[in-house]
Amino acid sequence: MNKKNEDYVKAGGAKDGDDQGGQADETASKWNLAQLKQHFDKCGISYASVMHRIKDVIIKTLISVEPHIVSTTSRCTKHRNVCFELYGFDILLDSKFKPWLLEVNISPSLSSSSPLDKKIKTILICDTLNLIGVFPYDRKQYDKETEQTLKKRLLGLDRQQSKEEQSILAELPPDTYLGKLVRQLSKGDGDGVITEDDLSVLLDFEEE
Repeated sequence: MNKKNEDYVKAGGAKDGDDQGGQADETASKWNLAQLKQHFDKCGISYASVMHRIKDVIIKTLISVEPHIVSTTSRCTKHRNVCFELYGFDILLDSKFKPWLLEVNISPSLSSSSPLDKKIKTILICDTLNLIGVFPYDRKQYDKETEQTLKKRLLGLDRQQSKEEQSILAELPPDTYLGKLVRQLSKGDGDGVITEDDLSVLLDFEEE
């Protein structure tokens, strides 16, 4: 679409003027998908069928370049979930409403030249961030969780039992005094580590 063409009509119906409201009409040169669907319905054209063919072109295009994308991602990062890319597909419909791929833009422009652009691209950004799983950052919550983690680490509450300690606990009957004592000591008081030497001292104490 040539925005510098003298016949170009901006959204809102104002030819070479200011946009109003961000809503495209039938005289505007740029429509949103809702306007396109409404026009197709008036002309008796199946909007769902056309969109299905467009999506088919997009999917096949991505499949054709998948090996290159995967290899490039592997070279740039060890974890594929820490990055993403937004592609802009330019599709042309012929007189039989067959879609043709013109080009694919990497990181398409998200700047807004009109209220209609702003409305569409705001929704696009929102959908993109929701799709990749971005959530608002809460500094206070992060500081609170960090403080709790440090306290647990200092008190030994986050310590995992060693295999040696697990074997000792497994051999002790849980209903005996010694078994209860060892399990109480292994909950995290002090360093919380029960070794064979500690167990020997406890056995001697029990016999006395």
